[in-house]
Amino acid sequence: MSRGYSSRTRRITVINTLLDPMAYPAAEIAQLYARRWEVQTCFRHLKQTLDLEHLRCRTVAGIGKELLIRALAYNLVRATMQRAALVLGTTPSRVSFADTLQWLLLADTEADIGCLIVNRVRRG
Repeated sequence: MSRGYSSRTRRITVINTLLDPMAYPAAEIAQLYARRWEVQTCFRHLKQTLDLEHLRCRTVAGIGKELLIRALAYNLVRATMQRAALVLGTTPSRVSFADTLQWLLLADTEADIGCLIVNRVRRG
């Protein structure tokens, strides 16, 4: 079954196997599709910004430790984004992940969290 989803100036067709339009309205599928892209952005932050595309350890134990460290770093950045969002009066998803990571790497105890970049709202 195909459901159209308008995003910016293009049209995307989402093909799925959910055949009952009453149980699975097109608008809900479109919302889930948009949410999927938010999840993909989180994966990109892990892979590219936190350099998780290539694991460096050569043992199972080492890989486990490497993954845990990256997960801790990711959660620290996300927690800082949450705190910054409160100060900046926005949502955490609008605070720049890369800027927050840089701020954490370079910040001292006197650094102002309110200086983090707030990404503009992108429709669609």
